[in-house]
Amino acid sequence: KEVIPAGRRDLKMNPKTQELEPVSGGSQFGHSMDDWGNRFVCSNSNHIQHVVYPSHYLKRNAYLAVPGVLRTAALKGAAAPVYRQSPPEPYRVVRTARRAADPNFRKRLSPTELVATGFFTSATGVTIYRGGAYPQEYQGNAFIGDVGGNLIHRKTMGSKGATYVAARADENTEFVTSPDNWFRPVNFVNAPDGTLWVLDMYRETIEHPFSIPEDIKRHLDLESGHDRGRVYRLLGPNNKVFPVQKLGNLPVDQLVLQMESPNSWNRETAQRLIWERQDKAAIPHLVKLFNNSDKPLARLHALWTLDGLNALDAELLLKALKDPEPGIREHAIHLSEKQAQGNSELAKAVLALVDDPEYRVQLQLAFSLGEFDKQTAITGLTKLVNSPVYDGDMQVAVLTSSADIAGPLAVNFLKASSSNLSGSKRSLVTELLRIAGAKQQTADALSVLEYVSKDSVPLAQKQLVLSA
Repeated sequence: KEVIPAGRRDLKMNPKTQELEPVSGGSQFGHSMDDWGNRFVCSNSNHIQHVVYPSHYLKRNAYLAVPGVLRTAALKGAAAPVYRQSPPEPYRVVRTARRAADPNFRKRLSPTELVATGFFTSATGVTIYRGGAYPQEYQGNAFIGDVGGNLIHRKTMGSKGATYVAARADENTEFVTSPDNWFRPVNFVNAPDGTLWVLDMYRETIEHPFSIPEDIKRHLDLESGHDRGRVYRLLGPNNKVFPVQKLGNLPVDQLVLQMESPNSWNRETAQRLIWERQDKAAIPHLVKLFNNSDKPLARLHALWTLDGLNALDAELLLKALKDPEPGIREHAIHLSEKQAQGNSELAKAVLALVDDPEYRVQLQLAFSLGEFDKQTAITGLTKLVNSPVYDGDMQVAVLTSSADIAGPLAVNFLKASSSNLSGSKRSLVTELLRIAGAKQQTADALSVLEYVSKDSVPLAQKQLVLSA
């Protein structure tokens, strides 16, 4: 049996092959994706985090170190204020008072953990709402349970560079609160009827056993409620629900049309069924859907389903790379990686996106260029580094694509500068030089040494190379 070291990562599984693969993530309890595949996780005291850097890109460059793959998304910070209706449990009041009086605890814990109530301390189940039953203002919102506070918190989401900003949706209150200390909303589901279902663990005490002192623990029944548990359906205005269909019985052309549904369960179930069946009869209908649908998410599902059927050809990819929807262009770049080698027309179309007006399209391009031939990668990455939107996150993406071209790429930037480099470009070149040296690849090192040995090279650049 193969042992897969997960570390602080999540795992994904291929249902057909049963293969497991570690992916970026690794938080406590909560994992969700939005309509475009962006992933969000949470932990007790950090109620919403965005997974910024995909591990399959990072692992291409073993000499690249990043500070972390997760980014706190909450506008007001990881352990933001919450507004509970229930009173704090007596054990929590006593335990927290002891912590606050202990100098060692005060040094180790954050201020939000030295008060019994008022802040996230047990966030769980972050879920992006993607159903078809609620009003538009709820689409793409994040819902997070706080099991210690007996409440459900709601966030609105907005993109910011490589990541997202999550802002409180309900001022000075919460989406759901309960006076019942047993109410423990641990997770949520985007249900087939378009509503959000709430999984309530419903227990008297929910706490890590190490977090309750032994003398207090003797007065608690930690198993109380083990035979309970509830599922709630959160109905929207006018009790609207989305009609539930048995999609497995639909003919293939109608199944494909479910990808135009406003309800994520319908779209994803249609894609899953076609992929599981490997139904080649769906191919012409998927191509037609991509070419004719005015719904970006339908076009997205069509692309990925065709890819899952090994039927996504270069012609359709070329069209997708010019799609008016930025998210489609972003995913088309990703999907083009499989056909990156030996297709000059595709390489040219991908390179044309270095000037794309959308930051996330350029960011995906920086990640994906590492799958193309070296010259295409060098050309594209050089242009991206000179882009006005170039920043630290894009530098990480560029470096993931630079493992085999670190030396030539560094020389490119040195040649383009009349003297010493400064700011972000100096940081990038220093990293490229360090990677080129660490890999101990003769050609990479020679390309750098050959350049700096020239008399015309400024002294400051020579010093930079020697100190890297």
